[in-house]
Amino acid sequence: MNAVNIGVSVLNMGISLVYVNYKRRETSVRQFEMTFIALSLVQYVIFIAIALLMYLVGQPIDYIMIMVLIALNVLGLQVTQINLVENIKKKYRNRDFNRHF
Repeated sequence: MNAVNIGVSVLNMGISLVYVNYKRRETSVRQFEMTFIALSLVQYVIFIAIALLMYLVGQPIDYIMIMVLIALNVLGLQVTQINLVENIKKKYRNRDFNRHF
């Protein structure tokens, strides 16, 4: 599990943390959301492809499973971060809307 956690920290590349900053500077609705979702999915596919290559090369199954778990955890972290930011913005919009009535 330590290898997975270190791999997630390194291979996440800060994408989940940068989303908040880009969202704050957003000028139009959903300007960056689709870009970050696509980037997260591409990164996931690359990591799974690396795991598949490791399998084909004959790496031990432990290393392959670590790579698969890293891919899943990185994707989960990025999607969770996007979801948290979007839900907070939606919550505040609904609260402001309800104040007027």
